[in-house]
Amino acid sequence: YNAVYTVENALSKVKAENDAVNAIADKYDYGLGTGQLDPDIYVDRMLKEMKEAGLELVYQEVCRQYDDWMGGQ
Repeated sequence: YNAVYTVENALSKVKAENDAVNAIADKYDYGLGTGQLDPDIYVDRMLKEMKEAGLELVYQEVCRQYDDWMGGQ
């Protein structure tokens, strides 16, 4: 049984939102990771964009999938 495979399948239900959230993370990752972007400014901006892109839906789907998996253990 592969839990990662199951979560990836569950994310197909929120694929557009997950893709958008990942694209936003990619947009900020290098600048934040290298110190080129001020985290006091850009972390809040990144999170705001992620929330607008559907981060909560992705989170809910991952939690639902995890709960389903834990229920079967």
